[in-house]
Amino acid sequence: MILTTTEYFQHFHQILLHHSNKRKKEWWESYLRNVIPFIGVGIPEIRKLLKEWYKSNHLGKVKITDQLEIITEFIKGKYAEDKISGILFIQLFLLEQSNFEIILSTIEKYFDEKYMFDWNTCDWLCVRILTPIIESENEKCRKIIVSWKEAQYLWKARASAVAFAQAKNIMNYLSELNEINKILIRREERFAKTAVGWTLREISKHNQDYVTNFIDNNIDYFTKEIISNSLKYFPKEIKVEYRNKV
Repeated sequence: MILTTTEYFQHFHQILLHHSNKRKKEWWESYLRNVIPFIGVGIPEIRKLLKEWYKSNHLGKVKITDQLEIITEFIKGKYAEDKISGILFIQLFLLEQSNFEIILSTIEKYFDEKYMFDWNTCDWLCVRILTPIIESENEKCRKIIVSWKEAQYLWKARASAVAFAQAKNIMNYLSELNEINKILIRREERFAKTAVGWTLREISKHNQDYVTNFIDNNIDYFTKEIISNSLKYFPKEIKVEYRNKV
C-alpha cells in the first residue's frame, strides 16, 4: 500500500467533510436521537464518492486482508458516514470476491470491539453484507451468524436476526430464526425485540399461522410495539386482538 491504513481513511474522511450538508446532519442526528454524530452526506453520494476514490487509489490491486485493515479504520470512525462508508466498501468491492469467511471474521470483531452501537449502522451492515452472505448458502458462515443470538452485546445479538430479515429465501431458515427469536424476544432491550418483530413481519408474508403461534407461545415477552411490527400485514381485528393481550 502507498498510504497507511489510517492515511487512507483520513483521506476519504476529508472528502466526506467537504461534501457535508448541515441540514442532513441535523436531521439524521435528531432521527437517531443523537446516539452517533453525522457529517451530513447521503448514501447515494457516499457510494459515488467511494467508487471514485477506490478507483483513483487503485485499491483493487491491494490484497483483501489489507483492504479489510483500511475498512476497519472506517468502521472505527467517529461519524455514522465513516462506518457506512466501510460497510459500502465491503459491499461494493469485496463481496463479489466471495471471501465470506474472512469478511465475517472481521465483522465479528467489529461487534466484539463495540464499533457498532446504533441500530442504523448495525442494520445497514446486516442487510448489505450479512444477508448476501446468508443467501450465498455458505453453511459455515450462516452457523456463525446464528450463534450470535447468545451474545451479551445487544447489537451482535440483534444482527443474528436482522441478517435474515431481508433474505429472499427467508422461509428456508425458519428453524434457525425460531431459535434466534425465542432468545431475543426474552431480552429486555427494545432493539432485541424489534429485531424479532421485523423477522416475524417478513415471515408473515408467507406463513401467518407461524407468526401467531410464535406470539401465542411467547406472549409474556411481547410489547404493543412488537405486536404491531409483527402483525403489520394482518387484518385489523387480529391486530386489535393481540394488542389487547399485552
